[in-house]
Amino acid sequence: MLGQDNPSGIVITRHVEKTEVTYRYKAFISYSHTDKTAARGLHLRLETFRTPGNLAGSQGRWGDVEHKLTPVFRDRDELSTGSALGPVLQEALAGSEFLLVLCSPAAANSRWVNDEIRYFRSKHGDDHILAAIVDGDPAAPVGTGEAGCFPPALIEPPEGSSKPREPIAADFRKGGGGKQLAFLKVASGMLGVGLDDLVRRDAQRRQRQLTTIAAASFAGMLGAGWLAFTAYTQSIEANKQRVIAEHERDTATASLDFLVNIFEIANPATENPKTITALTILERGRNKIETELSGRPEVQAKLMGAMGNVYANLGEVDEAEKLFNITLAMPSLPLAERLSSKLSLAWLLYHRRQHEKARILVNEVQDALLSLSTETRQATEEKILLKGRALTIMAHIAAYGDFDKAKAIALYDDVRKTYMTSQKDQTLRLAQIDNNQGMEYANIGDHDSARKTLAAAYDKYRSVYGENHISSAETLHNIALSEFQAGRLEEAAQSEQKALIIFEDVLENNHPTIAAASLLLGRIKNALGDFSGSQSAMLKAAETYARAYGDDHEMVAVTLIYLSKYQSENKHTDEAFVSLAEAKRIYETLYPPDHANHGDLLVYSAIALNAANRKAEAIAACHEGLAIMEKSAAGDPAWMAENKTICEKIG
Repeated sequence: MLGQDNPSGIVITRHVEKTEVTYRYKAFISYSHTDKTAARGLHLRLETFRTPGNLAGSQGRWGDVEHKLTPVFRDRDELSTGSALGPVLQEALAGSEFLLVLCSPAAANSRWVNDEIRYFRSKHGDDHILAAIVDGDPAAPVGTGEAGCFPPALIEPPEGSSKPREPIAADFRKGGGGKQLAFLKVASGMLGVGLDDLVRRDAQRRQRQLTTIAAASFAGMLGAGWLAFTAYTQSIEANKQRVIAEHERDTATASLDFLVNIFEIANPATENPKTITALTILERGRNKIETELSGRPEVQAKLMGAMGNVYANLGEVDEAEKLFNITLAMPSLPLAERLSSKLSLAWLLYHRRQHEKARILVNEVQDALLSLSTETRQATEEKILLKGRALTIMAHIAAYGDFDKAKAIALYDDVRKTYMTSQKDQTLRLAQIDNNQGMEYANIGDHDSARKTLAAAYDKYRSVYGENHISSAETLHNIALSEFQAGRLEEAAQSEQKALIIFEDVLENNHPTIAAASLLLGRIKNALGDFSGSQSAMLKAAETYARAYGDDHEMVAVTLIYLSKYQSENKHTDEAFVSLAEAKRIYETLYPPDHANHGDLLVYSAIALNAANRKAEAIAACHEGLAIMEKSAAGDPAWMAENKTICEKIG
């Protein structure tokens, strides 16, 4: 098999029972070619895993618990018939601390997997061999057409014994307890710590992150209450303002009590930490809002709206829409709160591509704003924010519903003017407008304006948050995309690599933002002629999207389609067809055959067919793909034009 070497040259030194043992690799993954997707996924999980901080450095079975589980050797392809383990693989096996065996019927019948197990055992014994079931049945017999998944070498009796070995395996199969638990089982074995300990520490870390996310979702609401309370205690407002402050203070207090309480019932010490999720917390919180706050309609409305936003951010759009509609149905809901909830619902509808419904709601809000009171300073500020939000949604609809980028740019100018009438510091909102408008300049090819506007956004975010913040990184990502579109590839690569470093520092390794950054970096690297680096980044993007959204998400397919193009251009057509087949499988689960995405997939299939010297098939795929896209009328004109250009080059 061809090997994936250790480019860093890092050598791991372990001190076990005062005997120094040196390893070049943390682990060697042994698998059948049939299971390469599972191998690739496990490899990426290991490469991106970070030991919980309160566990790293403690004493484990193998010595000090390490912070990472890298580097990892993953062989790429099956050896040709008649070959033996070559010196490269023997050296890698001898230099690996652990052997991770992916168990499946294909692996059980693979000579090379069995040879790797026996060779590793001859060097390191049994303690450092870990099994992971990805397919098949451990209890079934092994053989051609059989479901048995344990390679015979894994379970064969030790020398001098007739009793088979009984490996304890992590179960990655559907219904096997979940891929996250299975991975933690592998990680605990490599770290030399108890599974329960690692699961608990990992759950506590994720729990803290959930708390941070939810708290941030309520931050604006609570912040407004605190400012009002401060105004009250300093007695600097007139009597009417004091009444508002008292009201807002009470609302904020009730909201804060609610926020604390929903996390009190999600305690890993009293509940199974493996079952605690953001959705569990939200469902309990929603029940508390409906029952315990029924006598506080304004607090109830605020929290329902905030909860709807959290559901939307987690991708639970149906639940989010229900909550927004429940909020709007409350008869005692103040006008400003009603308009805010309408805009939240409009934003959700926009993201569901229901642009006309969203536009109607925004128009209703804009009409109602004409009669909204500006009797107090707070009321004036509320009106400014609602007007700014309404204009922002209309700008998005113009850009991605009407595909009128020029109109969107003009609307962002209006949003900026609106926020600049505020007496409060609107730096962050202005930064977001600069970000959005900068990308629309890039989309129409005005790269100088894009660079200037995005740089202004970056400066604003840095002035508030510093460089090592997700908002600063997101702006760097947009700058990289703009530079990429402008053909300034070196500048694009520098910006995206810097953004990715920040994302990986502040986000969990399964966050879709990391996937998006990896995807763009892969595109940039390919344009720079670095196919190997491009493919690595794209595979990371696909796996991260899969962990974030599930294996059958649209963005997994989109990433694989981009990858297939680069594989075709670099004469890896067999790999390109594999990528396209997986993308097709995903699209078939998501869209009807006449959807524009199927047409796009056919056009990119034509690239691979043409690279494989199957020009007639390529031309036919192009014609069929463009016909589907034209008939569906669902695509951006720029998207359609791009695919027509691809087909024109094919012939």
